[in-house]
Amino acid sequence: MWKAEVYPLAILVALFSGIWPYIKLFLMIMCWIVPPHRFSYHKREILLEVLDTMGKYSLIDAYVLIYMIVSMKYHFNMDYFIFSIYMDEIVTPGFGYFAFLIGTITSLIWTHLIIHYHRM
Repeated sequence: MWKAEVYPLAILVALFSGIWPYIKLFLMIMCWIVPPHRFSYHKREILLEVLDTMGKYSLIDAYVLIYMIVSMKYHFNMDYFIFSIYMDEIVTPGFGYFAFLIGTITSLIWTHLIIHYHRM
């Protein structure tokens, strides 16, 4: 995306898929282990709710790949006098995509569980 000069999308993907998940997990761990006398119950709940809401933006990679799958299906025909060339090119998701998606969804589930146990 950077080489294609689609800078806003490249920055969004880098932030919300590369940097944000680690920051989110670090802040969730801090909310879980910091004692209440240092980090009040109310502030902790606000931070957890913000993390839960912002965590959904980690799924931007899934949307980008779905757009790529749809937009990069390419059919090429070339007829010459003696021969013909036919070529189909498609983008298919592999193990890495599904592993990332499972990791992101697991992170979202953990956020919900932490909020649930925080409110108990």
